Amino acid sequence: MRVYHTIIFAVLIFFRIVPSDVRAETIAFGVGEWSPFVGEKLHDKGLYSKLVAEFFEKNGFQVALEFYPWRRSLELVRSGTLPATFPWSFTEDRQPDFYYPKRPIGFLNDVIYYRRDRFPNGLTINSINDIRSKGLSAVGISDYWYQNPLKEAGIEYHEVSYDEQAWKMLALGRVDIFIENDVVGDRRKASVLQNMSTVIDRSEPFRRVPVFILFSKKHPLGKKMMDVWDARPSVN
Repeated sequence: MRVYHTIIFAVLIFFRIVPSDVRAETIAFGVGEWSPFVGEKLHDKGLYSKLVAEFFEKNGFQVALEFYPWRRSLELVRSGTLPATFPWSFTEDRQPDFYYPKRPIGFLNDVIYYRRDRFPNGLTINSINDIRSKGLSAVGISDYWYQNPLKEAGIEYHEVSYDEQAWKMLALGRVDIFIENDVVGDRRKASVLQNMSTVIDRSEPFRRVPVFILFSKKHPLGKKMMDVWDARPSVN
């Protein structure tokens, strides 16, 4: 019994004398469903989730992922409730509220999805201006990078909260195009539309962009986490 009490006493003393910054801090990321990069039911919670979690755990943090709709994740980090969210592309309007690190998680391709019967010869798009000049209507998800550029260009734009709504609007011919990452889009097209997915085709990539972890400017760990992340090697 004396040995047991001695061990307990030693453990208590350890946690009293070891500085808090030496112990592992738990950091929570606000994320959403974006297979294969992030997903609650995916192996390791997705490719990017694994990369981010392994990096921060090797640097002394305990990592937790909290799954919400993407807009909710962004707002929780904006308000400082959570310290970070990923993956997001760069937009100037987010800069006042978020730290953008120097190092991206990776690079992704955006493509244009469209109905085959609407554009039987394919569709070549190289910019937002091309969408406007062709008089195309678009559907998009709230708070995605293209939202403001499409609106500012005067393009007919239909905003939805979930990608299921976007895919169904496209398949039913209510809009001309839907912009999405090629890897995610090919998976989600098949999952959401099933047999109807064959009516949808896509363009060649028109945009290759880095995607980032966004760190909160209002959360006390936001800047610290970004500095730790930026110490990692660059991603090509």
